[in-house]
Amino acid sequence: MLDKRAALLVGLACLAGGWTWTRFASADAERRHPMAGRMVDAGGVPLRLMERGSGPPAIFVHGAWGGPEDWDSTVVPLVEHRLRCLMFERPGHGWSGDSTPGAGTPLEQARLLRAAARAVDAERPLLVGFSYGGSVCAAWASNWPDEVAGVVLVNPALYRWEGIESASFSLASLPLVGDLGVPTFAMPAGLVLSGPSLSKVFTPESPTDNFEFSPWRRSLRPADFRANIRDLRRLKSSLGIQSSNYSRIKAPVRLVAGLGDQVTWPDFHCGRMAREVAGVGVRFVEGAGHQLVYTRAEVVAREIVEMVEAGG
Repeated sequence: MLDKRAALLVGLACLAGGWTWTRFASADAERRHPMAGRMVDAGGVPLRLMERGSGPPAIFVHGAWGGPEDWDSTVVPLVEHRLRCLMFERPGHGWSGDSTPGAGTPLEQARLLRAAARAVDAERPLLVGFSYGGSVCAAWASNWPDEVAGVVLVNPALYRWEGIESASFSLASLPLVGDLGVPTFAMPAGLVLSGPSLSKVFTPESPTDNFEFSPWRRSLRPADFRANIRDLRRLKSSLGIQSSNYSRIKAPVRLVAGLGDQVTWPDFHCGRMAREVAGVGVRFVEGAGHQLVYTRAEVVAREIVEMVEAGG
């Protein structure tokens, strides 16, 4: 009986320690990346918007474990002289609301972002998406093809892939394990394992100095963590459905892919779309990994400017 009590006390102490660590780390993440921009009503769901520049509208959609700041500190300063840059925060992430059923699919997120764009009079925008954000932009362009001026996707996930789901994703989604684990251990584990995780997304390059502006720490807060896990768990099946509609896209499409990307394999996603969908162009970047937005911002900006100059 004593052993059981001791084990229970140790378990409770671990939960309390993890909960306390999470609270302090969450507060630190919010100090590093406070609320910036303004809230926009997307059909009843408040979404955060950061805006720069003037000109034709361009919607910038961030990837998983990130936020609008990923664009604001990299590519947008290079193109804001040509475009009205609208950086929306995806539903459930950061400071944005998440009250719509099905918000964890690219199509539903595209629907909400489309409503937000209309609310700020951004008609027929250029869509720019990174990683998961590329999936959202592809869903938007293929479901409302007449409302999009052009599409630039950076290391996007576009097609259903084979493979086993991450064990951590599965555990975090279990009713009891997730309810206890996410508020207590998700953030501490994420911070401890941040070195290998960052290495993977930057390989074969190294994290850049301005990556300090990325809100990845904020994405480890319990609510944000759940939103990311939800999005990523639904992504594969969603892509299996939406990829059959890519032929409906009417706007010009440019893909930018790092040949060393270990997250969204360049030929599997970008190469395949360029082969299967007419009019899609792709630029493969030698020596670059997944985080092209940070390591090759000028390459991404050049693709955007060329799209604008070509009339996209």
